[in-house]
Amino acid sequence: MWDPQNDFSDSSIFYGDSAFLNQNKYKSLTQMTAFREQTLAYRFDGLSGMCPWTIFGFGATKLSDDSYKNQQEFYKPVVAYCRDLSPRCYSGEHRVLTYNLLNDGGAAVVTRLRISRLNGTVLTSISTPLAPGDHKAVQFTVDIPNVSTITPFPIEAALDAGRGSFTSLPDMPLRVFPRTPLHAPEGFKVIYYDPLQKWPGSTASLSKVDSLDPRSTIIVIAPFALGKRTIDETNAVADPKFDSNSFLSFLSRGGRALVMQQRSVDCLGLGLKLVRQGSTMSFPLRSSSELWRNLQPGDLEFWRPDNYVSQYQFYRPESGGGISEVVTGSQAELGTTPYLDLPYGQNGRIIFMQLSVNSPSDPDPASLTTLQNALDGLAAPPIIRGETIAASADANFVTRLASLGLITKSVSSVDSMTLSNAHVLALRGQAPPEVAAGAISDLLNRGGVVYWSDPDSTSLAALSEVLGPQARQVLPVPAMLGTAILDRRSQLLDGVSREDLTYDKVSTDWTRGLTWEPDATDCIFVPTQLTGAPQALNLRAAVLNNCNLSHASATPSVSFSHGGSLSIVASAPTAGLYALTIGNSCGQSAEKSPVVMVYVDDDFQTNFYAATALSPSTITVVSLSKGLNKLTLEVNDGEAFAEGKSLLISSVKIAALTYPEGVDVLTTPASLICWKAGNGTVVLDGGAWLTNSDNANNADRYCNALFSNLGAAFGIQSAVNGTSDVELPREFSGRSGVYSSSQRIAVTPRG
Repeated sequence: MWDPQNDFSDSSIFYGDSAFLNQNKYKSLTQMTAFREQTLAYRFDGLSGMCPWTIFGFGATKLSDDSYKNQQEFYKPVVAYCRDLSPRCYSGEHRVLTYNLLNDGGAAVVTRLRISRLNGTVLTSISTPLAPGDHKAVQFTVDIPNVSTITPFPIEAALDAGRGSFTSLPDMPLRVFPRTPLHAPEGFKVIYYDPLQKWPGSTASLSKVDSLDPRSTIIVIAPFALGKRTIDETNAVADPKFDSNSFLSFLSRGGRALVMQQRSVDCLGLGLKLVRQGSTMSFPLRSSSELWRNLQPGDLEFWRPDNYVSQYQFYRPESGGGISEVVTGSQAELGTTPYLDLPYGQNGRIIFMQLSVNSPSDPDPASLTTLQNALDGLAAPPIIRGETIAASADANFVTRLASLGLITKSVSSVDSMTLSNAHVLALRGQAPPEVAAGAISDLLNRGGVVYWSDPDSTSLAALSEVLGPQARQVLPVPAMLGTAILDRRSQLLDGVSREDLTYDKVSTDWTRGLTWEPDATDCIFVPTQLTGAPQALNLRAAVLNNCNLSHASATPSVSFSHGGSLSIVASAPTAGLYALTIGNSCGQSAEKSPVVMVYVDDDFQTNFYAATALSPSTITVVSLSKGLNKLTLEVNDGEAFAEGKSLLISSVKIAALTYPEGVDVLTTPASLICWKAGNGTVVLDGGAWLTNSDNANNADRYCNALFSNLGAAFGIQSAVNGTSDVELPREFSGRSGVYSSSQRIAVTPRG
């Protein structure tokens, strides 16, 4: 109800990856959502009234007119609301729905609640007397039709609060799932390992795993088969009976496995750490996954019967190539995942599914659908992975790639022998003096990848004969800017969250104050030619908040003496990318410059440190839709405005950009781009993942997923590089991972 935290932790719980689109917006939505749910819960427990924090301006009443109208709805004296949060039903079931009825008025009423189809057909109704201050739970049974495919079955509820007329309540968008039994993917045999043999058709031993054909066999490890609970019912120890050597040998031969929810996977020796974290909502980070077949994003939220979708989750990997297909929010923001896709060797694969699928009779239909989808996904042709050749004079670049777990070889020259077994050629800065263009051409023609971090423009143009004409038509421009995901549909960004691209510092105090760090890029990529002349936006028409329009000169400017914002309409003739030039200057030193956030239609696109007098403008790249766009520049308050200094924005200009044909821009402000060359891919990356040490966790998670998506081979991780117990004082503070007041915590690398 209060939510004093200023990071993304609370909003990530409710909105996942979307919370990073706009900190203020999603913090407000989170307050509103939590306020509603908690108020209704208090009311049903007999504690009616306004949240006391609203008196001090912290509560939802202060957020917006919309939030106030929302409160008017759930503060009605006589109200009914549905307690069932899962809209999914089984074909032919008798679905029981529970409604809470509340009367906080001063007179007794007889309420009437009815459930109908949208066509007006009444399915059921009930009359309930309520005394003043009374509350009751009533149940309805709805007969769900028999279906053979997933079918919408929306219903609506209406309440007569004793006035003789019905008022509609929110619709219940029920969806009916057929009762389809689990089945092996075509051409595959599925072996279920379950020592207790509770899973139908399971085996208690994998002693004959060496004889299995990895090309046509999927091994499924049943829930809780690998770990046993300890006395405190929280932690788990590995099951000593499991033959991990045979299992991992099967994977090394190209085998595939699905490991269902466990309390420990230590016996596998992969350095993966599970943490106990119950979550009711989870969110996708992979658009192309088989996981989502026949499902909608909301289907991994509020599973019957207890609303939880997971109880134990993995820390999101920073090495080893694991892809977090699903994330959940927490006090560590998006630090954990209940669904991890991990490559093993050159073409082996493990899916760790911590989603709560305890048995084939789990009541929520989405649970069995995710299990079937995971099996079908494992049957897809494997990604054939290869080693990475690092050709760079930057020793830190080579070392950092190796720390990701990549199978990497460092070379000083690039020739056919060097690239004979390679899949990825990784460059940084200036290309090595000895580069055989034919060797790069062969690599690309056989489907390989040229990855170039912070490329030198001269070297890039010199290799355009093999990299494609795009290498001459884009220009790397040094820039220190914040980044955001532009195209979530790109497979290269599978498993990359917006948090991974958000560079910031969060204080360890109880409010978790946030300081932005825009230095997320070393360079951005722009076309060598602009499409049209820059268009100056009229600052006189801007909507100003805590800032002032100055008329001291012939051209107007906007001055900020503390935090504030200006919003202005940008008209774009076509949808696409635009160069945004902001004339601005700040009297402070560069170390204390305020940060300017850039939003388009309230979605974050980039940010930057305010320019100094020596460099009075900032150039970045934003994405605009066709027609009118609301462009917002928000200035963060803080120490940057000490000593009476101010920030002046003197001009805002946009100019259309046309990137070369075939170039995909994946982030704003165009810090990650790619194109096809031959049968392979060229990737240019201007991200500051190597140079910004303050955000190493985010950077490593980004690089780990990116190189995995590029098909790079990773070495087999061991528990030595995993977690270990460290003695710490009882009172401590931190932000990485999940922590409590216990004396022993799990510490991850860089954690």
